[in-house]
Amino acid sequence: MRQAVRLEAMETSHDIARTEGVGKEKVCVYTCLFGDEEKLLEQPTASTSECDFLCFTDKENLASSSWRITQVSPQFALDSPRSSRHPKILANKYLECYDKSLYIDNSVLLLRDPLEILGILLPEERVDIGLAYHSFRATLWDEFGIVQALGLDSADRINECLQYIMETCPNILKERPFWGGLIARRHHRQSVIKAMTRWWEMTLRFSRRDQLSLPCVINCSRLKVHAEELDNHNSEYFKWPCSTRHRTNYGKTASFTGTSRLIEVLAECEILKDEVQRLRTENSLIKHDLDRVSQQLNEAQ
Repeated sequence: MRQAVRLEAMETSHDIARTEGVGKEKVCVYTCLFGDEEKLLEQPTASTSECDFLCFTDKENLASSSWRITQVSPQFALDSPRSSRHPKILANKYLECYDKSLYIDNSVLLLRDPLEILGILLPEERVDIGLAYHSFRATLWDEFGIVQALGLDSADRINECLQYIMETCPNILKERPFWGGLIARRHHRQSVIKAMTRWWEMTLRFSRRDQLSLPCVINCSRLKVHAEELDNHNSEYFKWPCSTRHRTNYGKTASFTGTSRLIEVLAECEILKDEVQRLRTENSLIKHDLDRVSQQLNEAQ
């Protein structure tokens, strides 16, 4: 069973939809396959769906019975994971003819029509982006922990990303992270383009594990976000992981230990500093009110 969860978001203007025909939006599902670690996962639902299924890849002569293959040059010849993030994040640069898109990781097998999934993740016109919560990470701290424990990126990049979040929005470290395997977007809206450009910049500057920086991007954006509680492994809408090669310990929870515990304590200090500043401001306002009342009493006497 799924459970809808709404995120508080700031107001944003509605952009005019890019459509072909009157009242009809063009919709696609797309994935990215770079490097040689996985084979392309076929999608049986493509045969009965009205959506186009697109695969962006750096592979030559890749063939598929369910995907329309588009070969693209990798952004970084020696960094396939980060190269795959370019079409994943910057959908507007690759999907000019489409109004809405559903990105899925190559290891996600759709079990239902993607139009149904899009209806769940983008339930209202005002919603810019639809996501699923990470169903086996309680906090963003846990996601940092598992990335570090599995060595999924360099320690320096991970710690720099963590340090940046600690300095800009430390409270999100205790919030639920999002799962990056399924993303619904109205990708041509200016608010989405701006946020996704920022996400790409953070993926270049910090860790290529984009799930680490996505909460920060959303926290600092003006996006209208809709988030769903969907079992990342076995929901009624998809199954994951289903690729021919995939890590088997994704479901295990890890947390920071040793020297990284010090970083966690420092983050707590940043949160406490914000609270102290808030209390000082509140105390100053109260003192100001008391002085004003005292002055009024003296004048009345």
